[in-house]
Amino acid sequence: MSAGYSFFKRQDKEVGIALGLHVARHDANLSGSVQNATRVQGAAITAPLPVLSVYGAFALTDHWSIGARLDWFSLSYDQYDVSITRMATDLLYQPFRHLGFGPGYRSLLVELQATKPSWNGRIEQSYQGPTVYVTGSF
Repeated sequence: MSAGYSFFKRQDKEVGIALGLHVARHDANLSGSVQNATRVQGAAITAPLPVLSVYGAFALTDHWSIGARLDWFSLSYDQYDVSITRMATDLLYQPFRHLGFGPGYRSLLVELQATKPSWNGRIEQSYQGPTVYVTGSF
């Protein structure tokens, strides 16, 4: 979820910045057994983190446009280091005033590292790939 401001906007192009929230929950468990004794250690974190975004769109024709967006966040606090980088590119076909659809490509990289005297851990989550979407405007 984000809210943005377009500092350059014309009928056929737009460039802006936004502030938003990226909310994710991560659960991690580690279990092991030594001489018939089993030990389970786990941790969970829900992180609503603010992101700074830069976006742009350019109309190719009356019905076709391309767009791109970069979301970024990084923070080091006490024993925690976290960063989020998300990129998106879209090709939009909008044959109707309020309805459009098209293909796109998304990538997301989330890194979290915790360093405590009793526990050191790192979570690295990433995905990337094509997407198909439908958009509505008003």
